[in-house]
Amino acid sequence: MKITPYGGVRSGRRRVAYEGMDVRIGITATGELVTFDTASSRPLLLVGDSGRGKTTICRYLTRWWLADTNRHAHVFTPASTEWADLRCHRHPLDEWPPTWDAPGCVEGSCLIVIDEAELLPATAWASLPLGKVPVLLTARDASLIPLPRSDVEALPCVGLICPDSTDPVELAVQEGQTRLDWPCGTAAIIADQRSPLDAPCHRWNTPTPEWVKAQ
Repeated sequence: MKITPYGGVRSGRRRVAYEGMDVRIGITATGELVTFDTASSRPLLLVGDSGRGKTTICRYLTRWWLADTNRHAHVFTPASTEWADLRCHRHPLDEWPPTWDAPGCVEGSCLIVIDEAELLPATAWASLPLGKVPVLLTARDASLIPLPRSDVEALPCVGLICPDSTDPVELAVQEGQTRLDWPCGTAAIIADQRSPLDAPCHRWNTPTPEWVKAQ
């Protein structure tokens, strides 16, 4: 996860991607852009109340990842139907170990998504290739993730907020305060609004610029 000044690669009338494999996911309360580098093996934890866009961001990043057909993704979720339209391996959180081949999931080919990480068994974390392949995690309450608090706080984390909320807790976050159910150091962001079928724009299928067509 990276917070940058406004910039990047323009697609149509929207800036949706960045040099390299950084993908825009939202903005901070002060308007700085927030991106996730899909070429990195660092994990990303997304926290926030229901409806703030945690799963939507994960689905968007997963579609970006799977646009390269040499890649695959494992999604651990209690709601597998939400992922039925994507070309990914879906695993229920209540069945562990899943039927997957972790040693075959090498850097550059595998993405792991854990939707509602609070429900993942504590014994499962040791077998996840954290730091080897990109791992996306979501949680409504990070304090319920079955890991030592120091391990949770070591994860890069963004907290999703609604700019129009009247909730005093979210208003306080927008003013720079933190939440007790968020890890220390969480960056509060406003997620980009996307529809369920809002496909990402990739470098390999970006529309040809008009100036190129004119040549």
